[in-house]
Amino acid sequence: MLDYLMRIGPALRSLAAALRVWAYLGAAFALAIVVLLTVLALPLTVSDLLWLLLSAIAVGWSSVVLVWFARSLTAVADLPEWIRRSPDVLSRNGTELAKVYLDTAGKWGEQSRFGALRGGIWRGGRLVFSVAKDIPEFAAVGSMANPLFLIATVIATFWIAAELFVVPLLVLITVLTR
Repeated sequence: MLDYLMRIGPALRSLAAALRVWAYLGAAFALAIVVLLTVLALPLTVSDLLWLLLSAIAVGWSSVVLVWFARSLTAVADLPEWIRRSPDVLSRNGTELAKVYLDTAGKWGEQSRFGALRGGIWRGGRLVFSVAKDIPEFAAVGSMANPLFLIATVIATFWIAAELFVVPLLVLITVLTR
């Protein structure tokens, strides 16, 4: 497994860098959307400010999720080197990590699809919190085991793509209405 991770490590780092660029592009477009909404809403009232804050959260969350995913992906790429540098951590916590893994593995075949997803989210969350508590250096890798986080990452990627189409539309509306 470590040999495989060592071979795909450079590709994972490149993917993480591309995702960070995509996230920063999404953040820039989210800022543009908020600025354009501010221009469209002038003069601003208190309720307008509240709507702008909610709009900023609605368009900005995707960049945060993608940066977090890129950080986790980089941690996965760095895992073989971290294991080589930290044999004492693994020898100290190896039994506990194996126990956490076996405890979270579950019985996927005995559940309905929804039950399997719900159980996977629960077990993935337990794995992340158990590992983060015991081995903080390993916490970023653990987040990759959470299906809800992976689903949010896919949605965030497409959300940013949608933002790229919304900004020109808002610019057109602003120009035509002013």
